[in-house]
Amino acid sequence: MPDAGDTPADLGDLDALRSGALAWLAPSIAHELANPLGAIVAFAGFLATDPRLPPDLRDDARMLRAEADRTHRLVRTLLEVVRDRPAVVAPVVVDDLLDEVLELAASITTEASVERVITEGLPPVESDPSRLRQLLVALVVDALRGLGDRPRGGTLRVEASALRADLVNVEVAWRRADGTDDPNVEAIAVGDRAVVGIDATLSVSRDAAGGRIGLALPVSDAAAPEGASDPPTEAHRVRTATVLVCDDEDSIRALLARILERDGLRVVDAVDGPGALAIIEATEVDAVLTDHRMAGMSGIDLYAAAVDARPALEGRFVVMSGEPGAEDLVRFAHETGVTILAKPFDVQVVAATVRELVRNGTAA
Repeated sequence: MPDAGDTPADLGDLDALRSGALAWLAPSIAHELANPLGAIVAFAGFLATDPRLPPDLRDDARMLRAEADRTHRLVRTLLEVVRDRPAVVAPVVVDDLLDEVLELAASITTEASVERVITEGLPPVESDPSRLRQLLVALVVDALRGLGDRPRGGTLRVEASALRADLVNVEVAWRRADGTDDPNVEAIAVGDRAVVGIDATLSVSRDAAGGRIGLALPVSDAAAPEGASDPPTEAHRVRTATVLVCDDEDSIRALLARILERDGLRVVDAVDGPGALAIIEATEVDAVLTDHRMAGMSGIDLYAAAVDARPALEGRFVVMSGEPGAEDLVRFAHETGVTILAKPFDVQVVAATVRELVRNGTAA
């Protein structure tokens, strides 16, 4: 038995164990939260566009969707901070990540002035989206801690601009309110350095009233991802086409069936990969819309088996995921050209994406 004065555990080891446990749990938690929240968001979006409902109920549905979508973004961003996964480099839209980070920090900045200055039309940067999100959270948190504990006043300024044709600069600056003491917290060290795991340069400076953190990121050679929020206006309908929907959530399958059937498509569904593959082998299917994380067979595995059984489906797949930036999905999309549809999804985006698959064999 240890003496009463002995420390029962090394707190440093305990912190490491806690961080490791959170990182290990984060992907599963993200998936389990994405499904019900995705169903709420998508059903609300469906009701908001249902002409059978009166305008006030459609407005209520839009409000419900907005709040559920906000909840999903907050949870996803928070879980991304604690998770650990192999690095994967892809084009990243910096202003979207900054909005997620500022939304996460909103509860702390209620009494501080927050300035968001982002140049329109910034090109995407070449980085690991998950690690870049983690770094941006760390930079903003460092700035907030520099304002003081639960800051009452002061200014937080987040800026993104083109430093050169090949560099995007993100700057996080803070100034304490007059009379506010320096909190003297442990902070990111002053100076310039390369960021390990991200092809970026970090520059930190501080003075008596505040400080500044600059992050220089290389511009991606790839074109900026196209926004999927503006679907085609042409009401193109293919009434003879059959779409297979595969998802282990009953609510998601039911919603997708309603969306696609309203668009004039025939829908068959499956609860898992083996069930979907059996339908593909027995039935003429024009397009497949599948979840990624499912027991027994993932969306990627289903794609490989389906294309092996019916090569014509190679350009007619969409994979849905609550983690579209996951390493395996990014690599899979790059290698195959398959569209990755983020959950929660927009009703109109789903319809337009599948419509394009049916029409041309590839998603727009």
